[in-house]
Formats: sequence, C-alpha cells, structure tokens
Amino acid sequence: MNNKQPLQPSLGALIKKRDFFKGVSIAAAILWLFLLGILLYFYTHNKNTVTLIIPVIAMPVAFLPVLLQIKSLTAAIKSRES
Repeated sequence: MNNKQPLQPSLGALIKKRDFFKGVSIAAAILWLFLLGILLYFYTHNKNTVTLIIPVIAMPVAFLPVLLQIKSLTAAIKSRES
C-alpha cells in the first residue's frame, strides 16, 4: 500500500489564500453597506423595499463560510509560524 501524506500547502500559499479571502470579505462588507444605504433610501421615500430586504438579510449569512475560512487559515498560519 502507498501511505503517502497529502501535500501540505506552504506558508506563503496559506498567507496568499488568507489575503484573498480578506479581500473578498471586505468587498462583501462594502457591497452590504451599499445595499443597506439603498434600502434606507427607498424606505424613506416610500418605495417598494421588499425586494431589497431579502439580499440585505441574506448577504451576511451567505458570506459566513468566507469568514470561517479566514479564521481557520489564520489558525493554520499561526501554528506553522510557531
């Protein structure tokens, strides 16, 4: 039998992946704030806000896996550095 260990990504690759996911989460936060601003504008001007409520509520839930991935990558980087 072939009992090879799976290849571990290098520390540089982990840092690069973490930085990518940080950029994605920052972009999602900016987009969420933009949608929230549009929702408030439509709400104050008595327009139909039902179509905007769903994305504003669902967006943080949809990007939760990205935040969890950042947390696990940060823990892996810290364990490799020490």
